[in-house]
Amino acid sequence: MINSYFAYESFWELETYSHFLQVISTIGKSKEMTNAVNLPGAALNTKEHYDKFAELLRYLETNYSEQLSLDSVSSQVGFSKYHFVRLFKDYTGSTFYDYLTDKRIQHAKELLSTNAGITDIAFSCGFNNQTSFCRTFKKVCGCPPTEYRRTIMMSQSNK
Repeated sequence: MINSYFAYESFWELETYSHFLQVISTIGKSKEMTNAVNLPGAALNTKEHYDKFAELLRYLETNYSEQLSLDSVSSQVGFSKYHFVRLFKDYTGSTFYDYLTDKRIQHAKELLSTNAGITDIAFSCGFNNQTSFCRTFKKVCGCPPTEYRRTIMMSQSNK
């Protein structure tokens, strides 16, 4: 959030606000989880699930650029793939692949403000090829990475 705030790049205010909303959402979910654990009849392993997912989200935060599959990640936390999909959606409000894609695109946005090549950015963010990266970036952001970079460079030159 701090980097977005002080970057003064295009849409920095919206990006900062987005980070702020994520923080508030995480706090709210944490409070909701605390309440769920204290409810009579709540599943005995709710706290255990929460701890596993908190650890998993920390892992994804630092390893999103690796080739992660639903099977490997679900087995890492000790759930069947189908149980994992349901729990992941419950805890994050997002599917596993949407969450992973969001992390990768956020990192790509940061790298697009540098002179790194699009292919290098694609691989460093965990995409298998430039085509897949460009397609996904355009779907998520509404414009191709080259146009996003051009917008960033123009806004920096206008300062």
